[in-house]
Amino acid sequence: MTSFRLVTIFAIFSAVLACVLLISSPAPVQGYDATITIEPAAPTEGDFVHIGITGLYNYSSGCSTTSGQYGSVYPDSASYSISGQTITIQVMWTFAVGACNADSNEGSYGFTFDIGPLAAGDYTVEAYGVEPYGDEYATVSFTVTPGNDIDGDGIVNASDNCPNWPNPAQNLPPWPVVPGDPDCDGFTTTVENSAGTAPLAYCGTDAWPADINNDGFVDIIGDIAALTAEFGKSVPPAPVRYDIAPDPPDGFIDVIGDIARLAGLFGQSCA
Repeated sequence: MTSFRLVTIFAIFSAVLACVLLISSPAPVQGYDATITIEPAAPTEGDFVHIGITGLYNYSSGCSTTSGQYGSVYPDSASYSISGQTITIQVMWTFAVGACNADSNEGSYGFTFDIGPLAAGDYTVEAYGVEPYGDEYATVSFTVTPGNDIDGDGIVNASDNCPNWPNPAQNLPPWPVVPGDPDCDGFTTTVENSAGTAPLAYCGTDAWPADINNDGFVDIIGDIAALTAEFGKSVPPAPVRYDIAPDPPDGFIDVIGDIARLAGLFGQSCA
């Protein structure tokens, strides 16, 4: 008889406790109609990807009590993490104390992230709400295609500090690289177009303005002596190829501009 009473009391206590827990815990909120967007739609290696997640949730389903207080559950922030090629977005839900609006049973949310630069490969984006209020929303996949590597140094153009100068360690040339110098040979496109050299080729025939005789090396006999022989002349009759300074070139071969510029690169090589 005593055992029966104890079992009965325990059953009643358990039922009451379950009811209390049911009343005091906010109901899980189900996210739905979630959409994940990826921009650009076809990213290339080295790109940053703009990822957005938008969706709806059941506002009134959060109408419950916590410790006797009424309120609603809603998403108020989000974060992301990357593991390998899986990007996970977590939507954080908050219980806010306040009156529940029975007439407004639907809410919306939206969060965005700029993630990158990304390596080439196939990626998966998983978005879900953090328990106890959230749920899984959406999953989408996208592919990052390999980027171009014009100079063949193993660094894609988007991430290469000198896309037209092969430098796998990303070390810069021994001379200053100025704005408007895409091949990093020390001369801007303005100077190279004027001198007739290739602004996107750092070395070779008529590629480096300092290399007058095209041997890949700045020396006295081949380069400096040839330019000095035209000292004091206008262009023309002096070859336009020798007019490499200032920037833009002034159409005159002088010491301060052209000869000093070339002498400052004495002993350097573009190879």
